[in-house]
Amino acid sequence: MAHVLRDHDPWRDARAEDWREARLTRPRTPPAPPLPPDRQPPPPPLGVASVDRVPGPDRDEPLPRGHAPWLQPTLVQRWDAQAQAWVDAPTALAILARRSAYSPAGWTDEIDDRRKVLGKLRVTYPPGPPLLDQPFTRILTARGTLPPRPWLIDDQPADLWPLGPYARLNAAGRYPRGVYPLAVITPLFTAPNAPLTFTLDLRGGQLMQLLLSLSGGP
Repeated sequence: MAHVLRDHDPWRDARAEDWREARLTRPRTPPAPPLPPDRQPPPPPLGVASVDRVPGPDRDEPLPRGHAPWLQPTLVQRWDAQAQAWVDAPTALAILARRSAYSPAGWTDEIDDRRKVLGKLRVTYPPGPPLLDQPFTRILTARGTLPPRPWLIDDQPADLWPLGPYARLNAAGRYPRGVYPLAVITPLFTAPNAPLTFTLDLRGGQLMQLLLSLSGGP
């Protein structure tokens, strides 16, 4: 897994134990202006943080004014094992379509980890801007827990990359339990200007958001 260095930001990069050891409380939202030194955990020796880096997109396409670089799902269905059929799930749709803060498109932060989706799903996304007509590997932006086994997208394993300051392997080579922002590299290879529907088996994971990126990988 690749790493990059960036300036240490205590609100973003300090771990929960760092705040506890300093006997301080981490603010719920990014402080403005930045916290004074006596109200933040001590920085690392070089003042930088090493963070995981997801492989960058193949390219970033220009978007129409007011558009975000993600698509929200328009339909979510659950698999009803008793009826052996897909059933519309409007509550799951409302959960997975939550937006993250993105000011250029007027998106506000709608994240709420108290409500979650589990099980087997079928998810549909609308077409993106017409000019995005070149196919590439599709990437999802998600928020959820890590499953004991990789998700299955259209019955193929997906590559999950946990992000954030707490996404660090412990001594047992595992990520700590909890909710993570996730970059999901899917087995799907399509153009963003076409609608997209796929099945998703969470295999024991929990999901609080699932947006489709308009950029992707090779």
